[in-house]
Amino acid sequence: MIYTVLLVDDEPYVIEDLKKIIDWHKLNYKIIGEANDVESAMVEIRKNTPNLIISDIRLIGKSGLEMMKLLKKQYMTIPVIFISAYEEFEYAREAISLGAVDYLLKPVEREKLEAALTRIKPILERNAYENENSGSKLVNQIVRNVSENIKGKHLLSDYAEKYNVSPNYLGQIFIKQKGINFSSYVSRVKIEYAKKLMKETDKSLEDIGTEVGYSDYFYFRKVFKKVAGISPTAYRNNCKINDEK
Repeated sequence: MIYTVLLVDDEPYVIEDLKKIIDWHKLNYKIIGEANDVESAMVEIRKNTPNLIISDIRLIGKSGLEMMKLLKKQYMTIPVIFISAYEEFEYAREAISLGAVDYLLKPVEREKLEAALTRIKPILERNAYENENSGSKLVNQIVRNVSENIKGKHLLSDYAEKYNVSPNYLGQIFIKQKGINFSSYVSRVKIEYAKKLMKETDKSLEDIGTEVGYSDYFYFRKVFKKVAGISPTAYRNNCKINDEK
């Protein structure tokens, strides 16, 4: 498995040095983002949900320790390796108390970084397993929500905010669990229910569209044809013909 890494430091040359100091791919790691402050780091985290963060403690504005506190509230399973040029015990002690998995001094030595990355792999493996399980539970909960509220407007971004995960992460685990992207899944559920209503009731197509969350009939017709491969009118007519046989 390849583990993704976010690098955070307010000195660009430090990030460049970290990129070059070791063969990341050989150790089964991939750098997928970089940031110079906590705000931009949190944007990257929400967008890409890295497996590991390597961050300086001293940053412009909020410190790396403050970022760690935010992570504890929102992304409990993302380990952090702190790096710092300040050899004070208080920094290391607070970093570890917040859940940092390691603490390296600048300038970072290749051997020590490699050792740290090797040492934390069991943690990353456990997190991957736990995330898989929690992701499955989360997708199942969302699927239930969609089924129980067919008329509702279901947006991936809303569910990501509700369950405090990144939209990108939620979209990925949904596809992995269901084999289809979220918006397509919602459309499919709505149209399957609309087909059921067409078979079992005499409600107008406009009313059926509204009942499954499409107040604009022409948009409902467009989605129906895309999902079912046939227009609502043609589908209902086919149902009537089959009933008469």
